[in-house]
Amino acid sequence: MYDISNQTIPQELSVFTATPYVSSIVQPLAIFYEEISSGITLFQSSTFNSFDQGIQLTRVVIQGNFFTAALQTQVDINLIIDENATLTGTRMMFTSYINISGYACSCFITPTCLGESGIYDTYGQMMMPMPGILTACLNFDALVELNLDFFYNQLNIDEL
Repeated sequence: MYDISNQTIPQELSVFTATPYVSSIVQPLAIFYEEISSGITLFQSSTFNSFDQGIQLTRVVIQGNFFTAALQTQVDINLIIDENATLTGTRMMFTSYINISGYACSCFITPTCLGESGIYDTYGQMMMPMPGILTACLNFDALVELNLDFFYNQLNIDEL
């Protein structure tokens, strides 16, 4: 992501600074401000779009190559062992989440699944949701969507 931002921002700044704002006639102040404002808005949206394209490309490469960054990221591999401690087989299970809309989302079907993170008990029941902190099929997706609002709320910190 560092490389994406290091390439995107200078590129968009050069386009922004190359845009002429000089006119052969004197413009009323309101029109001048409007032109400057629209130029800044265009710079902001084109920078966001370029950055977003880089992120989307990174996501596609990660998903296309089926990279996994940690345990329980996209796939759980279960070893099937019999009563004699002999490996009898393996089973591959794709991780699934209950997404933000409340529906089950499988990483096998939709690799961009995002689920709400939280603190769970030993039975898998969520005891305390952590809004703004997500789990995802790819750690990259969770990182991109992360906000730390949960940790800036004193009530949440007290409850932890």
